Amino acid sequence: MIVAGYYIDDAGTPGTDSGSVFLDESRKSWCAVIIPERAARALAPAVDVFLRGVKQDYGADELHSADIYGGRDVWQDVSVANRMQVFDLMTGLFETFRLPVIFQTINEWTFADHPAFFAEVRAKRGQFWDVRNIAHFGLLVTCHHLATSFDHLKKEYPSDFPRPLPAYVDEGLAKPGAEVLLPNWERAIRDRRLTFRRSVDTPGLQLADFAAFSIARTQWIAARQREGTPIKPADEHIMAISGKFNHFNLDRVAIDPSNFSRETYELFLRRDRAAKGLTEFPSSDR
Repeated sequence: MIVAGYYIDDAGTPGTDSGSVFLDESRKSWCAVIIPERAARALAPAVDVFLRGVKQDYGADELHSADIYGGRDVWQDVSVANRMQVFDLMTGLFETFRLPVIFQTINEWTFADHPAFFAEVRAKRGQFWDVRNIAHFGLLVTCHHLATSFDHLKKEYPSDFPRPLPAYVDEGLAKPGAEVLLPNWERAIRDRRLTFRRSVDTPGLQLADFAAFSIARTQWIAARQREGTPIKPADEHIMAISGKFNHFNLDRVAIDPSNFSRETYELFLRRDRAAKGLTEFPSSDR
């Protein structure tokens, strides 16, 4: 059952070299899907029907997007076309309900980019948090973005955001059922608390998994794309899906798939860093 709230999952392939300084081996990404109260009432039965159909057709108890994309486990003998159809149906849910999506990638150099924020959360971190741990720091930055987005959404759509929302995180950093206090952001996150859950029991986390995979895969494709080499059709499909999300903290950029490369990707990021008052290239100094 889906209820209104924030659904958060991690993404990416930490420890894997992308070939780009902007997506280095230390990275960790987090993705949050925001489900407002009014959307939750209509979204819950739609997701239930969708998941029951997937289980009936393919025998999948839950959706792991990386397995669907890679044709692993129950998806091993499912055609690429049918696997992409599952992705398209998931994309349709995001488009129909215009679910806001927050995506944040943290690297070693993020600490140097945002020293004031690092110092603030370090001072308030609480017993659980190790802010020098990239996974912990990235989740905190994501929660900061959620609070900022909530302020905007509450102002624009007050009836959809009458009160702070609960936040659910896929198990990993903590065991299912664990509750962790945040150092801040009680105005947006109910009880200033993260609750860790299993995705098989929490369909909203499967939506977060899908968004996290699609955006992280788009990063990987862009960082690995060689100049003069066409993007593979399956990868172009994933990039198109990523572009349909209701991004709240990422810029939307139109590209030509026949003329896109790592150099183009890095140029976009260099310009973005300059616009934010950061150095053109990242530094790992803490």
